[in-house]
Amino acid sequence: AKMQEVYDYCKLKMDVIWDGEWYIRAFTPSGEKFCTKDDEYNQIHLIPQAWSVMSHLADEGHANIAMDNVLKYLYTDMGLKTHYNPSEGFDPERKAYYLHPAGSRENGGIFFHSNTWPIIAFAMLGRGEDAFKCYENMLPIRRNDKADLCLTEPYVYSQTMIAPPHKSAWQCVNSWLTGTASWTYLAATQYILGIRPEYEGLCIEPQIPAEWEGFKVTRRCRGTTYHITVCKGDEKGLYVNGEAVEGNLVSWDTAHCREVQVTLVR
Repeated sequence: AKMQEVYDYCKLKMDVIWDGEWYIRAFTPSGEKFCTKDDEYNQIHLIPQAWSVMSHLADEGHANIAMDNVLKYLYTDMGLKTHYNPSEGFDPERKAYYLHPAGSRENGGIFFHSNTWPIIAFAMLGRGEDAFKCYENMLPIRRNDKADLCLTEPYVYSQTMIAPPHKSAWQCVNSWLTGTASWTYLAATQYILGIRPEYEGLCIEPQIPAEWEGFKVTRRCRGTTYHITVCKGDEKGLYVNGEAVEGNLVSWDTAHCREVQVTLVR
């Protein structure tokens, strides 16, 4: 009950942090909004947009507008920048706070750890194409032929990548030293493939690109093996051991092994 009260209170306060096209990042010590369209620097920040969706606090309309602006202002062919636009130096009056040069690390760089959260947010909004685009864009293997530019191994995530306007744009920093791999695995398997454990059962809610015809997965969870087949069809449906089930949840009171089929509308 207490948690519900907190959630309801936060829900009521969402209008306070809505800036017209996205959610603000924070308030300054003097009470000014930080990351608004009126700022000279740091107008839109990646994290509050993604977490407004992941927290289930943003309504669908505001959430989609915010995530549209993530693609508009933060998207690059190498990943999503932390915020737009980066600041130079330390100038509190102009809300320039970062000590890193513009385009590096938390100051408008591509921070791969936080790139995973928009993937989840897009999937939660039913925007599988955008979720997969952001996922595919940050894959190290896509930089296999750019080693001279990125200066990192093409088989491991780096913590960050330098972005424009920095003179060393697209160079990676701190490979191996990041939680990105585990978060990317979670985003890909639980939100793009859409197979994730929830309180009452195994949720199967794929958000795959339109060009995919489907996929097969064997998922072992809570002592039960699920053989899951996702395919395209004319009518959406979930079938467990051949029987239709409403919704997208396979309850935990299952047999030891079961066949699960999910049909997505073409």
